[in-house]
Amino acid sequence: MERLLLLIVVLISMDRLNSVAFSINGNLYFKINKTTIAQTRKDFMDFDACNLQDPPMPPNSVSVYHLDLLEKSKFKDYESLFTHRLTQDQARATYLVSELRQSRDKKGINDQILKATHVTYYQGHYVALFMIGSERIRNLLLIDTGSYLSWWQCAPCLPNKCYKQAFNAIYNYTTSTTFKHMDCVDESGCLNSVFRCNVDNRLSFPINENLYFKVNKTAIAQTRKAFMAFDTSNLKDPPMPPNSVSVYHLDLLEKSKFNDYDSLFTHRLAQDQARATFLSRRKSSVSNSSGIYDQILKATHVTYYQGHYVALFKLGSERVRNFLLIDTGNYLSWWQCEPCSPNKCYKQAFNAIYKYTESSTYKKLDCVAESGCLNSVFQCNVDSRLCFYTQTYDNGEKTIGFLATDIITFVGDNTQARITFGCGVNQVSGTGQFANTYSGIIALGKRLSSRNPGIYSLPSQLGSNLFALCLPTAEAATGSFLTFNKAPWVYGTEAKILKNRQEPHYYYVNLYKIFINDKEIPVDPTWWNGQKEDHGAFVDTGTLISRFPHDYYIIFRYAFRAQVHYPLYQHSIGGVFDTCYKEIEGEEEMQFPSVRLFFGNVSVTQELKLEQDRVVKNINGYYCLAFSPWDLKLTLIGTQQLQGTGLTFDMKNNVLTFSVDACD
Repeated sequence: MERLLLLIVVLISMDRLNSVAFSINGNLYFKINKTTIAQTRKDFMDFDACNLQDPPMPPNSVSVYHLDLLEKSKFKDYESLFTHRLTQDQARATYLVSELRQSRDKKGINDQILKATHVTYYQGHYVALFMIGSERIRNLLLIDTGSYLSWWQCAPCLPNKCYKQAFNAIYNYTTSTTFKHMDCVDESGCLNSVFRCNVDNRLSFPINENLYFKVNKTAIAQTRKAFMAFDTSNLKDPPMPPNSVSVYHLDLLEKSKFNDYDSLFTHRLAQDQARATFLSRRKSSVSNSSGIYDQILKATHVTYYQGHYVALFKLGSERVRNFLLIDTGNYLSWWQCEPCSPNKCYKQAFNAIYKYTESSTYKKLDCVAESGCLNSVFQCNVDSRLCFYTQTYDNGEKTIGFLATDIITFVGDNTQARITFGCGVNQVSGTGQFANTYSGIIALGKRLSSRNPGIYSLPSQLGSNLFALCLPTAEAATGSFLTFNKAPWVYGTEAKILKNRQEPHYYYVNLYKIFINDKEIPVDPTWWNGQKEDHGAFVDTGTLISRFPHDYYIIFRYAFRAQVHYPLYQHSIGGVFDTCYKEIEGEEEMQFPSVRLFFGNVSVTQELKLEQDRVVKNINGYYCLAFSPWDLKLTLIGTQQLQGTGLTFDMKNNVLTFSVDACD
């Protein structure tokens, strides 16, 4: 009690002391005048930067200017200029945090110095005016107190590799009599850990190569115009190896429903967000489940939202051609069957409905005499001896039918295989509607042991340890193929397929690091360990846009913005994209940094380099970063990043190979 009273007395005394202190210091507030601020900003925005004069200065000095003075003409008012600066500043702060965290893991100061010379922080806000070379070429150089290597543009440049300078001519080293290159053989300044030495011409080159790519809005517009105008009745089967079927992007079959490509893609984004939301909810519930087998059973009767690619199969003895939607996260293939329940089948736009009564190779699965009808997944009707299934989709679509077997024929060489499938006789009982462009689902879930009953994915039924899927680009008016048993490509980036005990049917891979150009995005490696219950990275052909954990995406986004030299659009596009840049009027091309994924380790052979549409998507006159966050700790690699890429799933060796541009 005495201590408590003493504490109260001390606090009261301190409060009185504070009151006295404030009375002694007086009023320390300052006043601001909005008219003065507005007039100052108006004068600033109106000032002609061409009239810049060198200020008075002491010896050994250079002029310094705020960068806003030189770049203000790019913005309509001061507020938009300052908002852009805040975005850049946040990017720099994010960079500094990641660099300083990594610095604590280094053994010595020299390591930090070397790192700073080839990976530095984002640009600052002040420029200094130097006169360079014997010709005293006036050049503005950005001031950076956190960098150890000064550089400026030099002419003659590599073809189309120097940007146009707004205020000064590019320094030409061939006209400077005082220029001298550093001999990387005879001189010691070329550190192998930072630069590389070309012993043929004895010049040293920075490791940080130009990894930017260019996008051309005219080329994009022409490709989309040709895509939207293509007559799908002229679709031809592409060349393909044995045991193969044709594959087409779903947009090619559904584009006639939309006025233009932008409205089509906006619709796809909404569908994709629905699938991602469903996956997020499902995976959250999976982490609370008791075992592996529960997930397998769940996958067979509740599946995800529709994907983006269809495969063309010939069904039954009549070889009826039907488009089936590809889903690598599903275990039961199904398609519409006639005769349907009254008014319960939807009309198919491109193919006749498969009639099981006309197929001489059709056979129903007897749920009493045969063991393939699991009571926990399907329902056995002992009177009809039919094994009934129900699959409900996140957007309200539902298919109801029974299990049966029949022959499927591969389009490539007319080889055949008997498989168990869901014969769908009721597809209109749900709150949503199936698209009329496909007849059902072809399940490509990962092959598991034959000891697991009820696992009816196509790889499992074919006994195939390998299948390859060539994903057409989203705007391609041609098809590609899905093939089994043999890899059609001899090159590619190999990722190890990891086991995930809670979701063994998904293709988890050993994603290791991600770079934007040469800048590594910091991440705890355990995030991508597929053997952890709620972590890892997996490939999903049913999802369009790749998803990162929310906290990681924020760092990724700021790192990308930091290397883009255009004003950031301050609003989201399509409800998904939050990092967008408006097309520049009068300019055909814009350039953006590449995104580089490494699997297992950082090496050339383990790199999946993403450029063009795989990084930025043009929509409604904006180029948007084609990645998105979600609330899971998982990373999802979607088809936007894999379009035009050949995927070889080798389950015998647990390897997934990415063959970039193999499908173009």
